[in-house]
Amino acid sequence: MNLTHLQSFMLVAKMHSFSAASEQLGASKGLVSRHVKSLEDEMGCQLLHRTTRRVSMTEAGQALFGKACEIERLANEAGRLVQDLTQDSCGTLKFTAPTELGKKLLSPMLLQFIAAYPQVKLELCFEQNIQDVEFGKFDLALRTSIAHSDNLIARYLGRIRHVLVVAPAHPAAAEVRHPDDLRHYRLLSSGETQWVFEPVAGDSLTLTFEPTLCSSNYATTHLLTLSGTGIASLPYYLVEEDIAQHKLTLLVPQWQCYPHELYMVYAKQSHYPKKLRDLQHKLQTWCETHSKYVG
Repeated sequence: MNLTHLQSFMLVAKMHSFSAASEQLGASKGLVSRHVKSLEDEMGCQLLHRTTRRVSMTEAGQALFGKACEIERLANEAGRLVQDLTQDSCGTLKFTAPTELGKKLLSPMLLQFIAAYPQVKLELCFEQNIQDVEFGKFDLALRTSIAHSDNLIARYLGRIRHVLVVAPAHPAAAEVRHPDDLRHYRLLSSGETQWVFEPVAGDSLTLTFEPTLCSSNYATTHLLTLSGTGIASLPYYLVEEDIAQHKLTLLVPQWQCYPHELYMVYAKQSHYPKKLRDLQHKLQTWCETHSKYVG
């Protein structure tokens, strides 16, 4: 069915006049008449009664007009729904990040976003496993790897700052003055076997080691370190409060560790919803203003 012909028929039926419909459409009366006639030929029936005084619908015309109005209503509703989801402050937004970093972002950055978008359903997934972004399971992800398909965009945010920490009662708290001193103590790992240290000035130093205990996540390594089991390199955002409360001691603070780069990952698309653009901007700004976490 030709939609232009249908539009002409509906306007004539609503206004009961070919002249009024042609004026509304900005087309000649003859063209509008031909559109309606072509639609009647396509449908195989007469849709309008034409007299010199008035235009009215036949029974078939009334049936078509009723269904066309319903389609028009649904189309307008669908348009509003798409606009709501893509431009306005509603719909769903799905965000995933590594466990500990996601928890750190919750206060206050994500809470501020939730307050600014009360009608948006924000779905959060904080875990170490990489979640799908390419095929729409999540709209936005924070990752420490740029291995991804050509259908994804990875925006560099910076390097995640790690620090060496140990329980205050551990002998290393008083004895370690240089990264080389670490070789004499129990070292804990979250999967790594090498630490690269960058001094304030001078050349970097690489320490390759065989960990005493190895965990699959920072949370476990964090607990082991608090218990006095050994020395660990952990993200500063994870241990900042422990250091401030003297639950952990910061070792060799003049040496920095940046084992992971941080990327904001999202799928390529022609249009990005306002809520997604705003969340991207907030994440970018958070990283720029928290250089103690992301350098």
